[in-house]
Amino acid sequence: MEESCTLCLSPVHSKGLCSKHYYADYYQKNREKKLAAATKRYEENREELAAKSLARHHADPAKAKAKAKSYRERNRAHVARKNLESYWNNREARLAYTTEYKKMWRRTVSGQASVAAQNTRRRARLSDATGEKVTARDLRELREAQPCCQKCGSTEELTVDHIVPLACRGLHELRNLQTLCGACNYSKQDREISAWRNGARVFGPWRQR
Repeated sequence: MEESCTLCLSPVHSKGLCSKHYYADYYQKNREKKLAAATKRYEENREELAAKSLARHHADPAKAKAKAKSYRERNRAHVARKNLESYWNNREARLAYTTEYKKMWRRTVSGQASVAAQNTRRRARLSDATGEKVTARDLRELREAQPCCQKCGSTEELTVDHIVPLACRGLHELRNLQTLCGACNYSKQDREISAWRNGARVFGPWRQR
């Protein structure tokens, strides 16, 4: 009678385990060694592997996208950490690209229409928002108290942002305002502060609510 795997009913491959469980156990016992070897192989053949990956993508774009989506869903925390590391390692280049792209986009017909629609919605929210009246003097004092972006520390293209967005029923008053650079304000959009700020480096006091 054929011997069965101790973990399932499949035929034994080696050491009382089927091929699936045997290689899974082998990988776990040698994980660091395997990862180091894979990293070394990738670094030595980076261009060749990148070309092969691009060729596979062009050969079957739908399959490549489905595979990438499946990987992201299975490794959400890892992908989020890598994206955050990549952002901070290449922040200046990313901001420069984003700024130039926004300038080009705003000159297009669709960009102009989108900006006009956003301004219309914002004026409507401001007119309906409740809270203490914010004066020009209040805004000047805010800029003096917060001379840099409260997320990244930049001093360029500073804007005034609602900590709790008007779209989320935030109040239009001084205690709900903060300074952000244009890039950080654009990335925050109308998200809650807790959802957006996760993992960010903060410069200066950040007022929690």
